[in-house]
Amino acid sequence: MTILVTAASGHFGPLVIESLLARGADPADIVASARDTSKLEELAARGIRTVELDYARPETIAPALEGIDTVLLALTDGTLRWGELRREVEGISEKMLASTLRTLEADGLVERTSYPEVPPRVEYSLTELGHELMERMLPLVEWVAANAGEIVSDA
Repeated sequence: MTILVTAASGHFGPLVIESLLARGADPADIVASARDTSKLEELAARGIRTVELDYARPETIAPALEGIDTVLLALTDGTLRWGELRREVEGISEKMLASTLRTLEADGLVERTSYPEVPPRVEYSLTELGHELMERMLPLVEWVAANAGEIVSDA
C-alpha cells in the first residue's frame, strides 16, 4: 500500500512518517511531499519517495498521486482491459500503470482477471471494497473541483 504524507516539513507530517516507520511501514511505501526541498532530500536519503506537491500549482498534484486516483476513476464505469485502461488514464507511463494496478490489487481495491486465450486477455475491475471507496471518494472529488478556485486563491 502506498501512503501519501503531505506537508512532510510541517508540524504533523514528520510525526506521521515516524509513526508509520515505528509501526513497521516500508519506507518505499511512503510518499512524502513538502515545499521545503531540504526536508525532501533528507527523507529521500532514508529511502522514502518524495514528490513536490504544491496546491497552488495544480500541475504538481497529479504526479504526486501517480495515477492511483485516475485508475480508480476509470474503473468506476466498469471493467476495462489493459489497452483500454492505458488510453483512459492519461499522463501515466506503462510501468507506473502496471505498478499502480499491482498496488491496488494487493490492497483489495482492484481485481485482475486473466483469461487463458490466445492472445491473452486480462481485465481489471473494482472489487466491492473499491466500489465502496469510490462511493465515498467521488463526492470529495466533485467538491474539490467545485471549490478549487477558492482553495487555490487562499493559498
